Amino acid sequence: MKKNVYITGVVILCVVAGVFALPQTGNPASEQKIIEEITQLLLSEISKLSARITYLEQQNKSLSRMMSKLLEEQENGGRLLPEQVQDHLAKMYTLPKVVSFCNERVPLDKWDLWQRLDSEFFSFLVNEKQVMLWLKRTGQFFPYIEEELAKAGLPDDLKYVTIIESGLRSGATSHAGAAGFWQFIKSTGNDYGLTQNSWLDNRRDLYASTQAAIKYLQKLYGMFHDWPLALAAYNCGEGHVQRSMKSQRVHNYYQLELPRETERYVFKIIAAKIILSDPKRYGFYIDEDNMFPPYQFEQVKITLSKSTHWRDIAEMYGSYYREIRLLNPEMQTDSLPAGTHTIKVPKGWQQLVKTFPKHSTESAAYTMTDDDSILYTVKNGDSLSKIARKFNVQIKNITKVKGRSTSLSKIYPGEQLLIVK
Repeated sequence: MKKNVYITGVVILCVVAGVFALPQTGNPASEQKIIEEITQLLLSEISKLSARITYLEQQNKSLSRMMSKLLEEQENGGRLLPEQVQDHLAKMYTLPKVVSFCNERVPLDKWDLWQRLDSEFFSFLVNEKQVMLWLKRTGQFFPYIEEELAKAGLPDDLKYVTIIESGLRSGATSHAGAAGFWQFIKSTGNDYGLTQNSWLDNRRDLYASTQAAIKYLQKLYGMFHDWPLALAAYNCGEGHVQRSMKSQRVHNYYQLELPRETERYVFKIIAAKIILSDPKRYGFYIDEDNMFPPYQFEQVKITLSKSTHWRDIAEMYGSYYREIRLLNPEMQTDSLPAGTHTIKVPKGWQQLVKTFPKHSTESAAYTMTDDDSILYTVKNGDSLSKIARKFNVQIKNITKVKGRSTSLSKIYPGEQLLIVK
């Protein structure tokens, strides 16, 4: 490994020396083109060197952890043998002998299948930073996906589709315009009920897009009766897979010639499963305390009489602009239009609003909570009796949750009232 890094360094030095040794051609355009080509080569070599350094850092960390463990065993009466070190390293960079996916065994006895999977597996192993981020994000998003897959009776392994599609990032967008955790293109999103307009893109909502993905995957499995083929269709389209099967007279994903990306697609998902389902075996150690936690939120219905900035909506729930946008990544603009919307707000917002700084700006909203209570923002000209009549409740069912004081003897514009129906 050191030899490879040394050779890369020599290449970079040679390229730099070449730049300074360029002959004067007298043609500025030609000289500029040569410099640009050399610069690109230099940047490419630097990128390779950086990747190699990252890989060596991973090796060093893994070896340090291994040696600490072996030394601890030695202190407890065990023996430190060279064979133990070799065995540990062999396990870290070797595929399991038996691999299953979606409750079916992957036929690794075929030489080309083993090679294809091993290539994807090793490419992930040397990308330590990416794998660590995947691991951290699984703590935030996998619990919901796992629960919904189980409810639908689908294999748990399908959760790894989101790793390859988006790296569990709501903001992921492909060159083809696919977006969100499950990377729906616009047309497929529309087919499965994902609203997309100037201010809303439900492809970026984990909860809505997961329901759509489950429906789509169920449909694909119903067509192909085979999960690798169904996932190939998820990647390149069911029509493409069907035409390839017909023209090649092949009904097995592992034997089918498909676009290069699709040929790698299922193997990437399987490789991600192998590593993320047993990360310590492959040198990735992370405590549960360091996993990204699931978002803590509750859904409320909010009715707006006019377009309202997210900043003002956040303040209604004891939150702030950045947090409310993180909870609602599907919202594409700074404001919500007039109408009734279901949004996600911080869990326990009823208590949060009591401690949030007061603002004098008038909001044009009231909110229905999960128990059908209403959070109402006082407007100019309001009185308790007028508000009680508006919502058909008695005054005793109204309490102040945010204002100059908790007393209802006087109410002011901008204060918030909780109305129990």
